[in-house]
Amino acid sequence: MAPSHVATFKLLLLTLLGSTIAAPIVETRGELVQPIDLEQPADLESRGELLQPIDLEQSAGLEPEKRQTQNNPIQLNVDVSNWQDIAEENCFAMLCRYNGQRVWQRIATQATGNSHYIESGAYLTPFQSGSLASRHTSQIDSTTVSAEEFPWRSMVSGGAGAHLFPATSAQQNRQGGSINGAYRSNHVNYGDWFRITFLNYDTNRVYCPALFSNPPDTSVCTKKAKTTLFSGFSFPGVYDFVKVAGSNPIIFKNP
Repeated sequence: MAPSHVATFKLLLLTLLGSTIAAPIVETRGELVQPIDLEQPADLESRGELLQPIDLEQSAGLEPEKRQTQNNPIQLNVDVSNWQDIAEENCFAMLCRYNGQRVWQRIATQATGNSHYIESGAYLTPFQSGSLASRHTSQIDSTTVSAEEFPWRSMVSGGAGAHLFPATSAQQNRQGGSINGAYRSNHVNYGDWFRITFLNYDTNRVYCPALFSNPPDTSVCTKKAKTTLFSGFSFPGVYDFVKVAGSNPIIFKNP
């Protein structure tokens, strides 16, 4: 082959090879040669489910927490078997002072309960023997020196205007443990609404059986029915006291 032909052939060969090498082998896989825009992650956007927020409770197979409402309260079952006298006072308050109301709301924080204890006047220990005359209160018997509050201090409605009843410290301690345990076992959290049901109350008394009958029997309130309270047998309204707003020194009266 003549030198000129050889040169021409080499030039043609290089031209052909150059065009083959320049062509990217991966061009047939177009997704690999698309320009990447870091501000527009097209590949992720095309799979929209990956861009949705992840619900950790649902991912773990748990139902999201639902705050209970006044129209859909949690059932609060409270065992009163070892504080029957205070339970009867509570039933009297719900039935006769709140017209059978059993749906209440738990406070939002423990600090609110502490404030309620002060606002109700219970912190003044108005049923101690040395306070009876000055606070215008009375005991059921000499052991009822502690102040039972209803609504409970753990309720939003507690505090100012709560009804105070004389009770024993022993029953109050047992009551506190029972109520706190019921909040936990019934999953009543701070701020939740709940409906009270007492378990194991004394059916031989008056106000708990009347409250939990269907419908509630409020006639016992107008009759001022007597019931067993600690060592006494009397109408609970006699021992129902509410702090007199603005009084100085602070005194209490029957509502």
